[in-house]
Amino acid sequence: MTTTLELDRPTAARRVPTGIKQAGRLESVFDQNSWRRWPPCVFGLLIDGDLDVSLIQRALTCVARRHASLRTYFPDHGAVDHGVCLAAETIEWPVEVIDLRELTGPALAAAQTRSQLALQEYFDPTRTPLIRAQLLRFGDKRWQLGLAVDHLVFDGSSIAVLFDELELVYRELRRGGDESRLAVEISDFSAFCAEERQVLRGPLALNALEYWRPIWDGVGPYPPAGLPMLAEAPNPDARPTGAIWSRKLPLAALEAARSGSACGYVSPFTQAASAVLFALGEMTGRADRALLYTSSRRFTAQATEMIGDLTDKCLLRVHAEPGLGFDEHTALVRDAVLDAADHAETPFEFLRETLLPNRADHRPKGPFIILNVDSPPSAPRLDGLSVRTAWPIDADVFSECTWLAVELERTDAEWVTLSCGFQSTLFDERVIDQFMTRVAASLIRI
Repeated sequence: MTTTLELDRPTAARRVPTGIKQAGRLESVFDQNSWRRWPPCVFGLLIDGDLDVSLIQRALTCVARRHASLRTYFPDHGAVDHGVCLAAETIEWPVEVIDLRELTGPALAAAQTRSQLALQEYFDPTRTPLIRAQLLRFGDKRWQLGLAVDHLVFDGSSIAVLFDELELVYRELRRGGDESRLAVEISDFSAFCAEERQVLRGPLALNALEYWRPIWDGVGPYPPAGLPMLAEAPNPDARPTGAIWSRKLPLAALEAARSGSACGYVSPFTQAASAVLFALGEMTGRADRALLYTSSRRFTAQATEMIGDLTDKCLLRVHAEPGLGFDEHTALVRDAVLDAADHAETPFEFLRETLLPNRADHRPKGPFIILNVDSPPSAPRLDGLSVRTAWPIDADVFSECTWLAVELERTDAEWVTLSCGFQSTLFDERVIDQFMTRVAASLIRI
């Protein structure tokens, strides 16, 4: 049985500026011939206990009212320089409650898959809200809360902020706190966007352009991975499918490999980036190696506590001479990462538009790699409940992914998970397995 909590339509709003990245994504969304679509950010919680459904919905709504980005949408189709932020009192976080208690076996698995795919559906940025939630009920005291937010207004780094907010608001509401006081806005992503546009008109942007120009030359903005693709094009009438390669690695082995590196201290990100680029060189034979990686851009106290799409991409490029060992290769990567850190705040879309004014150069020339290294946020502590993080992601989220999404994520105190999401109609799964196995071997030095 499925029920949806009824919501009032928003009535008040204010116009807000978009960030450079938002504008670029909106152009892609509004372009009928765009090569790319943007799946939402999907995450969630496993909850055991006597959950008050109304209370969790009220808490989520309060969180949305406290952060302007969660109340923003883009109703003026084709306009990319601004969005509309709803007044706090007019927004609700919709929660769909799905009762699965009577299902078992294949029927339960099929229902869960349907729910996951529905949660992952693309948002229409011209319609509000750009947030959704599912609450699956498996038993009298077993629940899964799945949350999805459009990437136009939310990034992976915002999950930790949202969990902290949910913990605070839920606790206060459960104790009878004043909901109107809790719902006061505490962060405005549009202010970050306005400041970003101002900075890009000054000398810092000019310095960044001079730094990135030679790095982008010939490979930017999307450096082709060069890995073998399927020899035969898929049936044009066939629906693209996604897949996820995944392997757990012992954290102790990764830390031992890092501490034993002959090139000195390296960060987990540098270690992962070097492993990916080293494996790429082994698979392709190329000395010039490049990938994209995510940068949080949360460099200030204000940004640290903000919900919004602050995460951006940076291009990492190294030239490795034939026969270069892994330690020497890692030193090259470390130097490139450190050099880029001084210019990592410059938006990727700004570089793309400025360094490559010809729009034909904005599309990828082939599948590329995006690397993300992260630790999952801690689950919020909800009074009276046992809560764990959950990631209700189905491989189908990568069905239209024209890149390789490589991720190294700390799973718990003893393990990390190395994964690669990809479109299986572009790559033979054996090629991805060969590539990622090489990455894993470099990470733990076997």
